[in-house]
Amino acid sequence: MPDDDFRERVARVADFADGEGVDRVGLALGPHGLAGTGHQPWRHRHHPLPSGQQVAFQAPGADAKYRLGNEAETYAELIFVNNWINPEQAADKLWMRTEFMVEANTTNSASYANFPGGIGNDNFRLREAFVQAGNVLAAFPEAKFWAGERYYRRYQVHINDFYILDMSGYGGGIEDLNLGIGKLAVAYLGGARPDIVTDNGNYAKSNIDIRFYDVTVPLGKLGIWFDLAISPGGTTQDGTSIPSATGWAVGIAHQRLEWLGGYNWLSVQYGKGPASNFSTAVTDPSPYVKDSERFRVAEHVLIQPNPVFAIMAEVVYQQIRSAAPGEGWNQWISLGARPQVFFNDVFSIAFEAGFDHTHSGDGRYDGWLSKYTIAPQLGVGRKFFSRPVLRAFVTYANWSNGLRGFVGGPAFQNATQGLTYGVQAESWW
Repeated sequence: MPDDDFRERVARVADFADGEGVDRVGLALGPHGLAGTGHQPWRHRHHPLPSGQQVAFQAPGADAKYRLGNEAETYAELIFVNNWINPEQAADKLWMRTEFMVEANTTNSASYANFPGGIGNDNFRLREAFVQAGNVLAAFPEAKFWAGERYYRRYQVHINDFYILDMSGYGGGIEDLNLGIGKLAVAYLGGARPDIVTDNGNYAKSNIDIRFYDVTVPLGKLGIWFDLAISPGGTTQDGTSIPSATGWAVGIAHQRLEWLGGYNWLSVQYGKGPASNFSTAVTDPSPYVKDSERFRVAEHVLIQPNPVFAIMAEVVYQQIRSAAPGEGWNQWISLGARPQVFFNDVFSIAFEAGFDHTHSGDGRYDGWLSKYTIAPQLGVGRKFFSRPVLRAFVTYANWSNGLRGFVGGPAFQNATQGLTYGVQAESWW
């Protein structure tokens, strides 16, 4: 499946050193009610402004939430690139580059978060540190070799930040090997759990990831993905036996680029055993992990027929089974859209509506959540992905009694509706 990471959506400076980044920051309120003292049926109490800190509305069992006006943290990815050889990547010369990325996120609690016990403090993580080389093989000049830690050929739905496929991790491989009818990528990728140690070392999972993509078919391009995952077991120091498990996953995707000013993407995936999470992440050990399953269908589309209007929409259907006795299938259905109207080169209004229905296989919850946001914006350009942008927003969400107590944390423990409002800035460069 083709890579749609952020760094592939922005232009790099052809120089010996360059950098990229993304950041999102804002201030929002809401969990303690609306302005004034009118009746608020979702709270059963009255509160004047100011309200408490914003919380996000997300259905339990949903792998993502609709994000416009529904993100309660500051987040940044800072990417540093050094081009060692042939920074212009001229076709007749070897090139080599290093990429290093730091992720940072905070809880919007304080500009210098240093709270007792570390709760709400700033977090920094090293997410990428890899070397990549290209034009190594004269017969395959497009092929790239890499090794290290990286975001590996991820594909994301922007409006709810949902990663259809994310095999990011540590490893190495070759990609963009042009075979004529399509391109091939093969990688070894792995992860481990240092909190779970057996006589075989840290509990780990190894993946062989194989992709064949950019195959021309009617109405677009086709991609096929296969993953073989092996998770060796062992015995912990307290005598707990963790069984070894092997699993596999497969996916097929159709992509239509440059369609109505945007694109269309449809994918179907199935996984079994330790490969069923479609990730290098190592799940908690279980005697049933070898029989766990996941099935997912995802469709999303971006349409921008003119400089005045754009819309992104998506549909996701997912079933997950842990294979534990007495547990059935967990189900998640998601539908959402974000239309945006541009009044000029600076001012636009975005509206987002999202609906999630989730069902727990163990009977803990079964219900729906809907979320609506309106956001006037100041930005640069007339594109759906034009950034930076400054926005104010108001978000309203409601959910069924079947999800009562599972949405919004303590502030909405006994509620089935909620409202938040605030301002936000978002930048890519």
